[in-house]
Amino acid sequence: MSNHIGLIYPILNYIILPLREEFGPGICHLDEFKKRQLPEPYFGQLTLRILDLVERYNEKVERDYPQNGKEKLRVEMLALYDADWAHWWGFNSVSQTVADKEQQDPFSGGIQCSCHVLWEEAFGDYDLDCEEVDHYHPEMLKFLIKRCVWDIFFPGEALPNYTEPSSGDLTLLDFSV
Repeated sequence: MSNHIGLIYPILNYIILPLREEFGPGICHLDEFKKRQLPEPYFGQLTLRILDLVERYNEKVERDYPQNGKEKLRVEMLALYDADWAHWWGFNSVSQTVADKEQQDPFSGGIQCSCHVLWEEAFGDYDLDCEEVDHYHPEMLKFLIKRCVWDIFFPGEALPNYTEPSSGDLTLLDFSV
């Protein structure tokens, strides 16, 4: 079996592309934001990225999984949340392979900035810096995917085997994995 993240989690890996820094639309597209604003609660500067994520999901499912796309996404997400930390480090790694801890540049394909935005919105101002290695942990990505993917596609459903952090204190996270 391949250890490439895109082969293990094809839908999830494809749809989260807008959450990566160089690909996301950013908050500066005010006209676009006003046209597409959701009636649901405001998601801060992640709103446009989430809308793009949903569009990518619809494209991917229509093209590759017309009969069972939502169930396939559920299975991928449940598998990822059951996987060890190596899979989570791999999602943002340079090689996109399981266990690779060399993380992408936050401003060139990395997911750290989106993780930081949600982390700061949820837990208050922690003055996170995308370029600081010890200011990103895969727990932030778990939180991001839970809030920006699971809660969007499976609203009201609990995500088994996951409890959201009760604090944004990064010193509570184990970086030794």
